[in-house]
Amino acid sequence: MFIFITMIKLANILKEIGDATSTAPDTSKKSKWGRTLFKTDKNDYEVQIDKSVEPNTNKMTYEVSFGVLNQWGAASFLTTVGDYKNMFKVMAGVVNAIKREAVEDQKAGYEVKKIGFSAVKESEGDSRRKDFYMAYVKKLMPAGSEVTETGDKVEVTLPDGYRFSDK
Repeated sequence: MFIFITMIKLANILKEIGDATSTAPDTSKKSKWGRTLFKTDKNDYEVQIDKSVEPNTNKMTYEVSFGVLNQWGAASFLTTVGDYKNMFKVMAGVVNAIKREAVEDQKAGYEVKKIGFSAVKESEGDSRRKDFYMAYVKKLMPAGSEVTETGDKVEVTLPDGYRFSDK
């Protein structure tokens, strides 16, 4: 019985990552620092997007960090959460926050060209989170995107002219 239930749970998780069906939590709230806040059933999260613009262009790069809010309302970007089912909701929230920010930047005349993030490890040599992020990101990226990884960092280069507002 236990094996059967576990297999059903695993099949549902694989199905969810396979088509990225997890419903995104509400990402319309901002902290006083302008960071995106959202809640899942398990925790409250904060998404920080650091932006840079290539010199003499309108091309923007995002460096994305996200973390669990502690009891004082501060995000710990180094905290790991072991609830892998919750990670689908978290990733959906992070992706939604990126999309919202990108639409605003595109309205202001910028082109979001690269999005990068690093995975937190529970121990040295642990690549489970990075592997999960890579699988999730690869399913969501538009045709023509390039996804690269260097160490713990994952970077997505979007195709020229990609507009988040068109999606």
